[in-house]
Amino acid sequence: MRAGYGLLLLVLLAPLAAGCRHAVIVADNGPKPEQVRATISGTVLRPETKAPVAGRQVVATENTTGARFTATTNPTGGFTLLVDPGTYHLDVTLQSGEGVVNPPAALVVGRGEIKSGLEIVLGQSR
Repeated sequence: MRAGYGLLLLVLLAPLAAGCRHAVIVADNGPKPEQVRATISGTVLRPETKAPVAGRQVVATENTTGARFTATTNPTGGFTLLVDPGTYHLDVTLQSGEGVVNPPAALVVGRGEIKSGLEIVLGQSR
């Protein structure tokens, strides 16, 4: 019987205890990043077979500030660059006799924007 009284007392007092709570607003006053970054991603491929090119460095250079962001292509030729908002041109590390068949145009990215699906095709230099 005692266990039953304890449970009954708990059930009766629980609403009173919950009513004593005060709402608290949580505000983060700590430092914030100056800007939200943007993402540029794509794939480096061979022209004939569309085979991925792994292990190549891709560099995004911001046209105004000269800030550089680099990534290395993965086994599927993919790369992802986390960059500051701005206007960029992309370069890929080339081997002797190589060139970029379809150089990407200037890329403009804003805060939090994602530019994906870029294809950089490598071929014979001209």
